[in-house]
Amino acid sequence: MFDTVIIKLHCIWCGAEIEDWQTKDLNNSLETFNIEELKKIKKTQPELFKKTFPQIDKHKWIEIHGICPKCNKFISLQLDLETNI
Repeated sequence: MFDTVIIKLHCIWCGAEIEDWQTKDLNNSLETFNIEELKKIKKTQPELFKKTFPQIDKHKWIEIHGICPKCNKFISLQLDLETNI
């Protein structure tokens, strides 16, 4: 199982915008998380964030994956939490 992270990024191959990314670094319960919601929880409730997402708190990044709808290439990225959250 996995979760979905909503963040607008561009394909590293063709530049197309991709908004839905999959990750196994959150709850793995088919939930959808908006990156802005994660930012808010981390900033306003750091202990809750640490308890809820211990792997993210430890590594300081989220590994996200997607397939570009335009060029059909697989993309795997590490979303740095220090600069993006």
